[in-house]
Amino acid sequence: RAQKNWTKVVIGDQPAKGLQRDCLGLFGAHFISSIGRNCFLTIKPQSAGVVVVKPLERIIDMTGRILIVDTVPTNRIVLKVKMLAAQFGVDACAGRSEAEVLIAHQRPDLILINLSDPVEDRHAFCRELKDNPETASIAIISIGVADTARARFAALDAGADDVLPRPINDALLLARIRSLLRLF
Repeated sequence: RAQKNWTKVVIGDQPAKGLQRDCLGLFGAHFISSIGRNCFLTIKPQSAGVVVVKPLERIIDMTGRILIVDTVPTNRIVLKVKMLAAQFGVDACAGRSEAEVLIAHQRPDLILINLSDPVEDRHAFCRELKDNPETASIAIISIGVADTARARFAALDAGADDVLPRPINDALLLARIRSLLRLF
């Protein structure tokens, strides 16, 4: 467990001065903390009162707006916390109608969408987004798709730019998001 009042924080061999110790999110077993606008560190408690901090990644202008579309509230919350920790602007919704309103109100740079919803045809929604000239340039990552060739092909055929099955690897998800945001 993270301690609120650490007595010593070490970056490499140097004690950290003025390190913001507020945890913004949780990735795996590491706590992520922001020490600057676009710099993240992995903080691992080593022993009582001593915490070793390792740079996780240095991000230059990694800002972007992400829309999360998933009917499962827990999935939306977890993804939203992860994206906020990476300093993305985030909107989340449960269904297509809410997503259309959010897209019209504030166009996202990328959409994380769970295509395996039994109620709505999210594949058709992806196709419509890619067919519409106003939304065609929005990157789409399909999450939660079954890890089969048929499911992956169906997601890509529907217009998804990338497909990630559950459980989602956090480092891979962030790398794919950064890659797609550079391309679009």
